[in-house]
Amino acid sequence: MKKLILTVLLAALGLGNILSQEFKIGFNTGIGSFAMKDLKSINTDIISSLPFDAKVVSDFPVYFFYEPNFHLNIKRIELGLLYTYQSTGSRASAKDYSGEFRFDMKTGSNSFGLSVGYDIWAKDKNKLAVNSTFRIMFSKLKMSEYFAVMDSVLVDNSADFNSKNYSMEPGLTFTRSFSHYFSMALNAGYLFCFGAQPFRSLENSDYILHLPGSDKEVKPDWNGFRLGLTFSVNFTD
Repeated sequence: MKKLILTVLLAALGLGNILSQEFKIGFNTGIGSFAMKDLKSINTDIISSLPFDAKVVSDFPVYFFYEPNFHLNIKRIELGLLYTYQSTGSRASAKDYSGEFRFDMKTGSNSFGLSVGYDIWAKDKNKLAVNSTFRIMFSKLKMSEYFAVMDSVLVDNSADFNSKNYSMEPGLTFTRSFSHYFSMALNAGYLFCFGAQPFRSLENSDYILHLPGSDKEVKPDWNGFRLGLTFSVNFTD
C-alpha cells in the first residue's frame, strides 16, 4: 500500500510539472457526525437486557477527523490525493455502592481517497468550488465489557473487529489565498457509505458480529455531515 501511494504521488507530481506547474500540500481537520445505526442498536439491546438500571452516557457523538492531502490544479479543475482518520465511540454504564457495569465501543477508520473539484466562482483571492471525494475505508471496532460487584470482578472482556467499506462525499469548498504560497479553505459536505462489509473478529475472521439475538450483520455506518478547515502551502511557478 505504501509503495502504491508513493507511486501515485510521484506520478501526480510529474503530471503537475507537465500540465499546470501548480500544486499544494495541505492539512484538513474538522468535525463529523456519524450515523452508526447498527452499533447504536447494540447499545439499546444491551441496556434493555440488563436486570438493573443503566444508561448510555455517550452514543457515537460528533468528533474530529484529520486529513493530510495533496492537490493538483489544472485550470479550474483540482485533483487530490488524501488520507483521512476519524473516530468516535460509546459507553453504557451503571455504578453505585454495590458495583459497576461498563460496556464500551470504540471505532475508527483509516481512509485513502481521490477527490475532484471544479471552480464555479472566483474573484480576486477568493474562489468557490464544488467537489466530491471517493474513499476506501478500513474500519476497526473494539468492544469491552466490565462488571464488578463489591470487590469481585465478574466480567472483564474485550474483542476487536475490522471491516471495509467505500464512501462518496460531495460538498462545497470556499478558498481564500493569503499570499502566493499560503491559503485556507472552509469545506462542508456529506459522507455517504456504500459497499460496507460486516465487522469480523481479528482473532477469527470467520466470526461475524451480529446484533444480539438476530441474524443481522453489524456494519460500519460513517454516514454524516463533515465540516472542516484546510491549511495549504502552495507551489506555483
